[in-house]
Amino acid sequence: MAGAVDSLVTGDLAADIEAVVREGVSNAARHSGGGHVTVTLDVSDTVVLEIVDDGRGIDVDAARSGLRNLQQRAQHRGGAASVQPLADGGTRLRWSSPLR
Repeated sequence: MAGAVDSLVTGDLAADIEAVVREGVSNAARHSGGGHVTVTLDVSDTVVLEIVDDGRGIDVDAARSGLRNLQQRAQHRGGAASVQPLADGGTRLRWSSPLR
């Protein structure tokens, strides 16, 4: 974690971040086949959460019903969410929101 997470990430924003972490880590554990998951939270004027696993990478054609909720949470806050396979294997989920 980087930034003043304890004092700046509160209320509904904290609840959204918790939901994103829960969904992202759960997906990595259930679907990636990897051995490691790294969660990074950086707070400045924008909150950026990244969840990276070392598994086989997300299938770009896979159903994304759980991930749709994460995108909606980000869009509701004026942020963004993306999930991408990594070139060397694994998946990166990136979720961001303006700090407000």
